[in-house]
Amino acid sequence: MAKVMQSEDVKVRKHAIEIIYNIIEAGEQGLKDGEYNPYLETLNDQGIIEKLILLLWIENNEYNSRIFAKTLAHLFKAFPLPQEMKNDLIQKLKVGIDWFELTLLAECNDNHEAILANDFEMKIFEFNQYTNLQLVLIINLLRYGTQNLKSIISLVKEKVWKLIDDKELDEFGEKQNWNQIKKEEIKQKAKEILIIIWEIEIKQFEGKDQILEKESVQIEEEEQIQNKQEKEKRDNEDKIIDKQKEKDIIIEQEKEKQSDIDKEKEIKSDIEFEQDKQPDVKKEKQSDIEKEKEKENEKEKEKVDENEKIKENQNINEMEKKKDNEKVIYKQKEKNKVKGVQQQTVDIFSLAHSSSKFVSHNFLGQINQGKVVNKTEKEQEDKTKKQQYNKKETQKVNEKEKGKTQTGVVQQARPDQVSSTTKDFVNISDAISQHFALPNVPPFKLPSNFNSLLTGLRWKNIYEILIVIPAASQLAELAFYPIFTPTPSVIYDILLPSLTGYIYMLKSLTSQLIEILKKFGDVSSSQSLRENISSKLALFSYPIETVSNIQSNLNTTLIQFCQIFPRLETNSTLPQLLLPRIQLLSSMTYAVETCQMYIEINNNMQIQSVSKPQIDPSVALASFKSAALPVILSQTDIKLRTKMYEELNQCMSQVQNLVSVAILGENISDKKDINQQQNIFKIQQTKGNETKSTQEKHDKKNSNESSSTQNKSTQNNKKGNNNNKEEIDIPDSQKRFKVIQTQSGAQIPLKM
Repeated sequence: MAKVMQSEDVKVRKHAIEIIYNIIEAGEQGLKDGEYNPYLETLNDQGIIEKLILLLWIENNEYNSRIFAKTLAHLFKAFPLPQEMKNDLIQKLKVGIDWFELTLLAECNDNHEAILANDFEMKIFEFNQYTNLQLVLIINLLRYGTQNLKSIISLVKEKVWKLIDDKELDEFGEKQNWNQIKKEEIKQKAKEILIIIWEIEIKQFEGKDQILEKESVQIEEEEQIQNKQEKEKRDNEDKIIDKQKEKDIIIEQEKEKQSDIDKEKEIKSDIEFEQDKQPDVKKEKQSDIEKEKEKENEKEKEKVDENEKIKENQNINEMEKKKDNEKVIYKQKEKNKVKGVQQQTVDIFSLAHSSSKFVSHNFLGQINQGKVVNKTEKEQEDKTKKQQYNKKETQKVNEKEKGKTQTGVVQQARPDQVSSTTKDFVNISDAISQHFALPNVPPFKLPSNFNSLLTGLRWKNIYEILIVIPAASQLAELAFYPIFTPTPSVIYDILLPSLTGYIYMLKSLTSQLIEILKKFGDVSSSQSLRENISSKLALFSYPIETVSNIQSNLNTTLIQFCQIFPRLETNSTLPQLLLPRIQLLSSMTYAVETCQMYIEINNNMQIQSVSKPQIDPSVALASFKSAALPVILSQTDIKLRTKMYEELNQCMSQVQNLVSVAILGENISDKKDINQQQNIFKIQQTKGNETKSTQEKHDKKNSNESSSTQNKSTQNNKKGNNNNKEEIDIPDSQKRFKVIQTQSGAQIPLKM
């Protein structure tokens, strides 16, 4: 055969090349995607491949050279081409528009660079014909490739959408003279391309999230280290300044004592000296002494007068500040009237929450149009209300516990199991709020266990969280109070740790509720567990009243914070509080929406109550978005802006995932029968009599062909289990989109 290949007769060489091509092409029948040609190894060991490459370079006839290139392409199916001939061989295939051979080489990632050279991805759809091979080439480039994926997706996505649309497909079919079978094949390949593009975009998004999470963790660690270093520097500087002040005070006191001693000595010496003189002289000296005493008394009176003047000036300044506050409140009321907003002017910084049953003392609640409320009366009212509420709550829960213990049900935690650390945290937060409610106060001395109490918030049960939320909210309001200008020590010792502790407590709350929601989904999606569903779900559910109280408390605080947040950030001089504020709002939003989902699921499943009260929809996410977007758009620091955008995006995605968690439970990918049972996700497609008859005729005509294609389709179905999908059709009356569900549970809308 080698001698025949080297013949000078072009026709002889042509027949020899065609024979070799047919042999190698026949050897790849039955191979799956990604499998090598069986002749590759044997021909390589015998040295025949090197001879074929040499003959390719020597061949002058264009037809024979093209057959050589196609033969080598079939031989190197899913295998890297040799570097010395890769570019030339693929270029010959591109010139000849040999799509099939290009798809075989595209099964190997090493060949993609040569295939995509000279912007070939832009030329795939430049030709007027749309064939299966073009779509298969795109599928292989996306499935096996890692290069230029973004450019391929951006160029291909819009055109592939047209091939799924029935009208566009009919127009292409008329131009290309496609029959119905050809149209269906093109449509299925286009759907497969869109599914691969969707999976690639999801992986890229997840990879970016992981990178951003790592970067955020590193940035947080660096910021913590810097904060510690700055704090240590400030502490050292404060200590040095305090020591120097103490020394100066001691020196001044010693000087005053010494001066007093010297004066007394002089006076005594003068008295002794004058005793021997005439009485008139003694009288004169005594008068002088009395005059000096009078002068000293006058000086002391002047000092007292100066102190009184200083106090009067301070009172005047305080009154001016109060007037300014009243002007701000009046302007805000006028703005609300102009806008037509029918709402009462709420003191944003008051923690006397109307929806909360806990009324804790708050320094912002003491300020009402510049007048300070009597502390003792406020504290007494708070204590009595707390005691009354605690008694009612314990009575309710004890009654429920008695009813459940009779049926053998045990709750996860009880409201009477309140730890001492919870009470300590509430007391300390009240003390901090009362301290900063007064003007011109000295520095606050934090208890030694303040940080440990904050870290302990992340391990509270749901009943302790109900008690702690008002106290944590009043500490958080210090960071949202516009007139309050804290010192650096207050920011880093009180505000930032308080916000962080509050965020971790909210994460603990949502994780506890989500675990219950997952169990709801597991029980509701299982055929064997649906019997007596209310009694089974009551084993691990929390009281609906407790969750409702938590939601109303958080929702009131969240709406107040969202109202002040945009105005606060436009005039803020505390950039270090910007990101923690938006992180807190995000955590509160997610917690409110989780409570809302828990209450709705509980109500629908009739857990713990037979009646179904009306449940108002939640506006937490809308409030958070409307408050956060202006701040994000106005931010000039790109790094901080991306962090804030990520926090908002993360909150939105978490809220969207709540429905799937509550419906599908723990193993979302294994709950396919849920979609079959619900009319929302699967609607039976009604077909007319005409489509049925045409399909039956078409099936009878192609019965012989379908037997062979069915065998191939079964092999492809076994091979593509990883990309298994479920197609959900919608009737013609609602035909806007189709939904394809992948094995991972993702639902992909496809434009019709």
